[in-house]
Amino acid sequence: MIVDPSVRTVLVLEAERPPGRADPHWQKLRDDLHVVLSSALLDTGIEPEMIEDRGDGALVVFRRPAQDVLDQVMDSLVDQLSEVNAPAPALDRLCLCFAIHFGLVHQDQHGWSGVALDETFELASLPPVKAMLRAAERAQCVVVVSDEVYHQVVCQRYNGLNPSVYRQIVHDGRVGWAMVPGYPVPPDPESKSPPASAPTQQHLRNNYGNNFVIDTVHHIDARVSRSPAGDS
Repeated sequence: MIVDPSVRTVLVLEAERPPGRADPHWQKLRDDLHVVLSSALLDTGIEPEMIEDRGDGALVVFRRPAQDVLDQVMDSLVDQLSEVNAPAPALDRLCLCFAIHFGLVHQDQHGWSGVALDETFELASLPPVKAMLRAAERAQCVVVVSDEVYHQVVCQRYNGLNPSVYRQIVHDGRVGWAMVPGYPVPPDPESKSPPASAPTQQHLRNNYGNNFVIDTVHHIDARVSRSPAGDS
């Protein structure tokens, strides 16, 4: 049975599995991931249409527009991730790739399907995205959006979103735009030079308002950066 598609916003969370770690440690990271997700959704009051566990992450489908997910949900996800990681040693922290896209999807008796879902998973798994997370040594996550979300949502500065904190990534013809919370400019995953340290709290406040805070694991973290008030 063919079902008429509907436009939805798609969020994928993908955890980085530390090399050489045993299954119990990985299970703890999986538990932490779902704590981060459920706490963020509860905090924002934004209910998804579907949450599906994907082993190393989760798939979430929203009826809400992409700007609400990229703004409110991502803000809270970054905050919740910082709280979950606060008591953990550096090597035991949960590191996540977040990917956001929108498009036509199908829902039937078996679940959800559609090219938009496949493309969101591809974004989260792009090698340059993983490399960017590794290059940002003091970061816990990277946020990547599709070319469509970047141009139609971020560049239009909906909800005060700031396109200047994103870096374009291209891999095998797939284009995305990534930012690292806490970095005014994401590290270049292809750069041979050591990544620059995250800037100080005062520097971030001077440039981006009060969107950046020192988190409880002693590094700079940030909400999804917005443009300063009055910027157009």
